[in-house]
Amino acid sequence: MGRKLANEIKLNFETLNPELKSPDFEIFIELHKDVTFIFDKKINAYDGYPVGSEGKALALFSGGIDSPVAAWFAAKRGIAVDLLFLNLAGPVHEALVYKVYEKLREWIPTAKLYVIEAINLIEKIVMNVRSGYRQIVYKVFLYKIAEKVAEKLNIKVLITGESLGQVSTQTLDSLVLLEEFAKIPILRPLIALNKDEIKEYAREIGTLDFSERVPEVCMLEKHSTASPRKEILLEELEKVHIDIDELVNSLREAKVQHEEDISYLIPRNIPKDKLHIVDLEKSFIEDDICGKKVLFLCPSGITAYYFAKKYREKGIEAYFLDYKTAKRLGYI
Repeated sequence: MGRKLANEIKLNFETLNPELKSPDFEIFIELHKDVTFIFDKKINAYDGYPVGSEGKALALFSGGIDSPVAAWFAAKRGIAVDLLFLNLAGPVHEALVYKVYEKLREWIPTAKLYVIEAINLIEKIVMNVRSGYRQIVYKVFLYKIAEKVAEKLNIKVLITGESLGQVSTQTLDSLVLLEEFAKIPILRPLIALNKDEIKEYAREIGTLDFSERVPEVCMLEKHSTASPRKEILLEELEKVHIDIDELVNSLREAKVQHEEDISYLIPRNIPKDKLHIVDLEKSFIEDDICGKKVLFLCPSGITAYYFAKKYREKGIEAYFLDYKTAKRLGYI
């Protein structure tokens, strides 16, 4: 076929000299039953399978750097992916995660983002669970909630962005223990990648910049035990009384969040001694704040914003700031 086309070119274009072995310029031709493709450029794509050809999975999605990459890897291998986001800090948090989702959807257009409001779960864990076990207790509940959602959506597999040894709840001891609480298979596409490798993939697929704007929720704890004991974990789980079925029944699809006017929640010209300051990273909310002006603080301001708004709705004069702004304004 190549020789035949070369002869046709030679007969019809006197200035062209067809050369099959070492041409200056290549033209590619694909002949099909009903159509012929003629092109001069090949664009390398990612190897894999058509999305959905390997079934469906539910990916745990925080909007951080790891979870979008894990979902992308799963889709690359033919898995149709839906995403589950546990909202721990209100509408601002959801709006930032939604931007990551929109970018990921350029690769996985069929992916749906489901949301469950879970701030009450975090409150109960912080108030009742001993330090060092809060993160892994949260992980157990996250798995249990995800399993129920997967069952509701008729999905049989979970996907996480866990990478071996990256944080204390991702040590081998922690992952082995967590598996005991899982009733359905869990796939971990990033298990052998380090953080720099994951960030490079996130940069390549375009989610990194958006993920870096999503703050970590600061209420649980900075450091959890790397070698949790099962008997202690079971004791701590018993302390958290929350209706998982009720949480799952609140499942909804994510929606675009409109920007809110938050200026009324930022303290202006209020002396430090007139404010009861609650640092959400160091302590939790005291019951006795009625009648006081309260300033909530956290590193990013996202969780603090949620609580300021929540307590405003209860009739308490509440404000919020991130650490950097609070320091600049002299509150810390």
